Amino acid sequence: MPHSIHPDSSASLLVLEPDDDIRPLLKSNLETHGYTVLIALDEADAIQRAMYTPAIDLILINQAEMSTKAAIAIGQRIRQQSNLAASIPIVILAEDYTVQMEGRNVQIAGNQFVAYLEHGQQLLDLLDSLLY
Repeated sequence: MPHSIHPDSSASLLVLEPDDDIRPLLKSNLETHGYTVLIALDEADAIQRAMYTPAIDLILINQAEMSTKAAIAIGQRIRQQSNLAASIPIVILAEDYTVQMEGRNVQIAGNQFVAYLEHGQQLLDLLDSLLY
């Protein structure tokens, strides 16, 4: 099922994206699909932004240059240190993976997921399933 735009209930995403080239494209694509996007450049920035933003519905982290385990730990620390609810999903965008993993979304634990993207629509569909 294709992702639909949700103009009446825009979910708010905290996106940790350190890459200067990817960041504006990801932000634009998510906003085009009806999401409110709050960008953070690193963990400390994400914690600060989450502390002063009234409603964060999902944390999205690009795995850039770290292990999946480290990325999940960052998401958990962002939730804990900014007093976000433990129920807020964490989605990790995997950076390097095998062809066998491509196109899969893997639930690591509870509401923590790793997306091995084959295409951008896969991310939108995952976000849609977690938020609406």
